[in-house]
Amino acid sequence: MKKVIIAIVAVAMLLSLVACGGNKKPAETTVPTPSELTGSLEEIIKAIYKGVPENEHAKSYLDGYMMTMEVTEDMVEFFYGCTFEYERAVVTEYMMAPPAFSLSVIKLPEGADVEATVALLKEKIDPMRWVCVGVEHVEVVSFFNHVAVFMMTEEEAQSYTNAFTSLNDAIVAERNAVTAESSLGDILNFMYNKSNVSFAEYVNSMFMAMEIDEETAEYYLGTKINYTEILSGECMRVPPAYNTILIRLADGEDVETAKQAIKDNVNLGRWLCVTADKLLVENVGNIIAVIMTDGEMITDADVDAMMNTFLSLKK
Repeated sequence: MKKVIIAIVAVAMLLSLVACGGNKKPAETTVPTPSELTGSLEEIIKAIYKGVPENEHAKSYLDGYMMTMEVTEDMVEFFYGCTFEYERAVVTEYMMAPPAFSLSVIKLPEGADVEATVALLKEKIDPMRWVCVGVEHVEVVSFFNHVAVFMMTEEEAQSYTNAFTSLNDAIVAERNAVTAESSLGDILNFMYNKSNVSFAEYVNSMFMAMEIDEETAEYYLGTKINYTEILSGECMRVPPAYNTILIRLADGEDVETAKQAIKDNVNLGRWLCVTADKLLVENVGNIIAVIMTDGEMITDADVDAMMNTFLSLKK
């Protein structure tokens, strides 16, 4: 099985999770991401740099000669010349004796006035904030609730903007391309990203999808199911009571019978020290989605949204 693990800087919340889990240890794999924008801000930034591979600054970043910094509240005004509401911001610049160059991506809260924020940044960002040096151009570009800030030459800014825009076009196309015929990995990503779950920014760093065998499938579902494909997604770090399982049934299998068998037999307490108290079992054609949670880290609203996103695949 191919293993593709996206490494992301560990978030502080992981430290509070206490280890406790079941005995089964299936082979691990990550859900293939449909596009970089659906991942962390670091991944988005890396994708932008990859879009301009011949640029000297992009080469410097990809070769590790820049630093990636979290923009904390006390540093917002320094980097952007103003304060505004944001969910998270990451900036990349040179580590030592820096030339005037900066690339950052900001994630705004849901419902934020993106156009107003873009206008504010264009007005307030100081192109001379390096004191001894400055940039000739500042470009601020938005896509949904993400804002990219390019401080560089005008020619470079156009190339970086094109890379960002091209990536966005691919994102839209790939999101729209997800159907009930897509792989279970693509469908699971679609459920995470399209439903805008509250834990979305941790999906790539904390969650994994596992292709599981027949024995493990029975352990997860509490019953035998005749399937052609099955994928289980849950937290990598000693889990909260949460699991999303996607099952593509074998041809000719009765979907309603399989759903009822799962409802009757799935073990909501299989994590040993934590127990799920909410179970959703629905289907789109011959694909069954099973989602369970205890309402803590992954809330009831999260799983409801994910299931509704899954059901939107019905034609």
